[in-house]
Amino acid sequence: MGRRNSDGLLRAVLWICIDQGLARAQQQARQIGKWWVKPCLRWTERDGKVVEFDRRQLVLTLANKEGGAHVDLVLPPDYEKYIVNSPVKFMIRGVETDSLHLAQFVAVEAGVQMVDCLNKLLA
Repeated sequence: MGRRNSDGLLRAVLWICIDQGLARAQQQARQIGKWWVKPCLRWTERDGKVVEFDRRQLVLTLANKEGGAHVDLVLPPDYEKYIVNSPVKFMIRGVETDSLHLAQFVAVEAGVQMVDCLNKLLA
């Protein structure tokens, strides 16, 4: 029968905690991955055509085409139609605002949600 000492027991408990922490982090990463590619904006045309955008598409197109990394003169047609030239307006305290740039709005929202998720994960 082997001897157990407090050092060995402490190491075993520490490894179990690390393994559980890694498992939780991996599960969280999978959830973040699903959240990142889950549609967050959707339009349905009169003819029934559905156009969806996920956070990944919006943030990467914003960064890669609209000045985050560089400016591209040609945007994907659906992105330009629904995101850049979107007729969506908001009322703030009874005052109608100009149409928001939806990709910028989603990028900010995604950033806030990611920071919140990381704070919970690292707490």
